[in-house]
Amino acid sequence: MTLVRETEAADPEDPFRQGDILRLVNQPSHDFFPSLGVIINADCDLLHCKIDGVVSYLPLYSFNEYFCNFWLPSHVDNRRAELTRSICDICGISLAHSPDLISWINEEDVDSVGKRLSLTCKIKLSMISDKLHELAILTSPSVDSTTIMCRLIDSNFGAREQHLEKLTRTALRSLGDSQFFINEIYGQTELGFVIRMRRIYSLSTGSLYTTYPLFASKQLLDGPSAIRIARLTNLYRFKIAQMFAHQYSKIGLPDEITSLNVLAADAAIGAFMESWEWPSR
Repeated sequence: MTLVRETEAADPEDPFRQGDILRLVNQPSHDFFPSLGVIINADCDLLHCKIDGVVSYLPLYSFNEYFCNFWLPSHVDNRRAELTRSICDICGISLAHSPDLISWINEEDVDSVGKRLSLTCKIKLSMISDKLHELAILTSPSVDSTTIMCRLIDSNFGAREQHLEKLTRTALRSLGDSQFFINEIYGQTELGFVIRMRRIYSLSTGSLYTTYPLFASKQLLDGPSAIRIARLTNLYRFKIAQMFAHQYSKIGLPDEITSLNVLAADAAIGAFMESWEWPSR
């Protein structure tokens, strides 16, 4: 089987082009700002300087950064909402009272909350006990998503590795069409990166360098800069350009229309079921 490389070295003499991978330096230091990026401008615009002196790039994160900063917070929010709905349904409580339920869980012992709910709502404690304990962890005040997930994994006793592996595989499967996973970057030892297309960053062309020595010799200011470290191979840069174009050419319909579509679909299914004739045996 022929190995198809995702990235390759870039000759220092080559001009910048679409798919070049940049390492950002002197950038804002916070978790969500990327340390890597992929140039998305078209080659012809770069060649003929039709970019107004500004290069646009897509953020590129290590899988660990993506998992902790983007996927995990969303997963925690979704799981928290799922558990809250489930407990409210079992107990016959209106979802409008869910904030009160969460406050109660955070203020009192979870087991006490469970016992009182089971008595008041006349249900078996076993129906909500595990859910309440998990929700208590997920709603811990002033705790970041990574800590919350570590506590949840620890609560599974001997299944820590299996649980974490399941989560990472789920994160990979749910990348969707606005993110793209690549295995490696030429010259880097780390494996696993995610290109995100939900945000575009820009940088002055005067702050781009083709090599580290060039950056070291010419960089005089402490402003944002970037050094090219590799580039996507043609197959992958064309794929990224295609996905990027698709992402930003989407036309969304108003919620009112999509809601009507659901109602129409339900009506159509009902009509179909009424008219269906089972074959005689």
